[in-house]
Amino acid sequence: MPIDERELERRLREWADEFRGGRYEQLGYSGNNLIATLIAHKGFVPTGGGHRPVPTGTPADEIEAIVMQMEECGLRSEAQVLRIEYFQARLPLEAKLQRLRRVGQGMSKPTYYTRLRVASAFVMGRLLGQNLPTVRTTSEALG
Repeated sequence: MPIDERELERRLREWADEFRGGRYEQLGYSGNNLIATLIAHKGFVPTGGGHRPVPTGTPADEIEAIVMQMEECGLRSEAQVLRIEYFQARLPLEAKLQRLRRVGQGMSKPTYYTRLRVASAFVMGRLLGQNLPTVRTTSEALG
């Protein structure tokens, strides 16, 4: 299937929805603590919900594998920028930059957007089936 900018954006949002936790909150009791469950069910823990397998091989899994490849070939900062851009989409840019600084990835706004473009291009290339060369820095990636 051909992929354009709109389709890439949709796939990245779907990846973020699945991998930041929104999709699987209702599996088991991970979304609630024990006290909240006891209160909600008037003093007892419900049982017998049956096993609900977690789907694998989803389109979001494909994006996650690509982002992991990005990290493995030296584009760790770009992968982190992509994750924070989509996983923390509602945060203002300054808060995103602050979180990146806390993990040793301090950068300016222009650098943030450059790394986001590089990461998006990497994902798009992999989705299109292109075997991109290994790069070690953003400047190498931009040519």
